[in-house]
Amino acid sequence: MPQEDPLRQTQMDAFVTRTKRPIEVVEASKKKQRIKEEEEVKEEIATSSETQTYSKHWTYPIDILNPSFRIEDGLSSQEGSNIRKHGDLDLLYFSPFLKKDYAQQLYLHLLNNMPWYRVTYTVGARTIRTPRWTTVFGLDDTAEFEPPEEDGTVAGRGVRPKKGGKLPAKTYKNDPRPLPLLLSQLKKLVEEKTGAEYNFCLLNLYLDGKDSISYHSDDEGFLGENPTIASMSLGSTRTFLFKQKEKDDGVAYAGNKNKNKKGKGVGKGPVEKFQLNSGDLIVMRSTTQRNWLHSIPKTTTTVGPRINITFRKAMNVKGTNNYYHFNVHAALKDSGENEAHRYSEGNMVKWKGVVDEE
Repeated sequence: MPQEDPLRQTQMDAFVTRTKRPIEVVEASKKKQRIKEEEEVKEEIATSSETQTYSKHWTYPIDILNPSFRIEDGLSSQEGSNIRKHGDLDLLYFSPFLKKDYAQQLYLHLLNNMPWYRVTYTVGARTIRTPRWTTVFGLDDTAEFEPPEEDGTVAGRGVRPKKGGKLPAKTYKNDPRPLPLLLSQLKKLVEEKTGAEYNFCLLNLYLDGKDSISYHSDDEGFLGENPTIASMSLGSTRTFLFKQKEKDDGVAYAGNKNKNKKGKGVGKGPVEKFQLNSGDLIVMRSTTQRNWLHSIPKTTTTVGPRINITFRKAMNVKGTNNYYHFNVHAALKDSGENEAHRYSEGNMVKWKGVVDEE
C-alpha cells in the first residue's frame, strides 16, 4: 500500500479550503439578499394594508376594495377601428383598450373583490337559472344619488330626481347602488374614448366554458332609440357572435317575434365572429341593437374565468328596476345564491357576514 505524501495532503487541504470559501460566501450573500427581499415585501404589504381604501355605501353587501393601481395609466394608445358590415352592423373596436398588464390587474381585482350573484327567476311556469354570475351598479337618467357625506361613502343614502322635488313612493323596487370608485373611473375613460355617456355598469362573470349568454339584443325601450353600449372583456378569451335578425320586407324586427325552426329566435342572416381578448373593448352603436343579436356561446374548450363589463345608459325608472331585478334580486329564496358571493380558488363562496339580499 503506497504511503501518503504529507506535503501533497497539505496542498489538497488548502485547495479545498480555497474552493469552499467562495461558495460559502456566495451562499451567505444569497441568503442575506433573500432575507432583505422578504423584509421589503413584508414592509410593502404592511404599508399597502395601512393605505387601503374602500368604496362604501349602505346598499353594498360588502365594502368594495379600491385598487392600488391607477387605471388611467393602463390606457392603450391603440385607436378604435370602425367596423361597418351588411349595412346596419356598426361597431367601434379597440384591440386593446387597456394594456395587457393593466387588464390583468383589473381582471383580478374585479374577480376577487366584487359581490357576485347567480340569479334564478321565473317566467310563467319556467324557472331560469342564469348561466353566469352577475352584479350591477348605476341609476337611470331621471334621478341622481344624493351627495356623499364625510364618512367615506361614494354617495348619499338616498336618490333624488334631477329636476328637483321628490320621487314618488316605491319608484324603485330595489335600492339602486352607486358605482364604486374603480368602475366610476373606468366609465369616465370609456366615455372619453367612445364619445357616449353611460350611467350603468353591468358585470358578467363566466367561470368556464359552460357559462354563456344566449342570442339577444339590448333593444329595450328604456335604453332609448339606437343605444350605444360598450362591452369590455377581461380574463380568458371567448368567442363573441353577432347574428342578423330576420327581416320582413327589408325591415328588421326583434328575433323573439320571428323564431327559426328550433324556436330560438336567432334569425337566419349572416354571422360575424370576434375573439375578444383581455383588455378589448367593442362598442355597439347606431342600429346594431335594432338589427342584430349577439351572444357568448358555450365552449368545450378549456377556458378560465372571463369578466365582461357593459357600459350603458338607462333613460328611465324601468331600466333601473329591470337591471337590479335580473342581475341581483331575482333569486329564489331557497336557492341560497341570492346572497353575494366571491371568487375563491376556482369556486364561488359566500362573503362572510353578508345579509341575504331578499
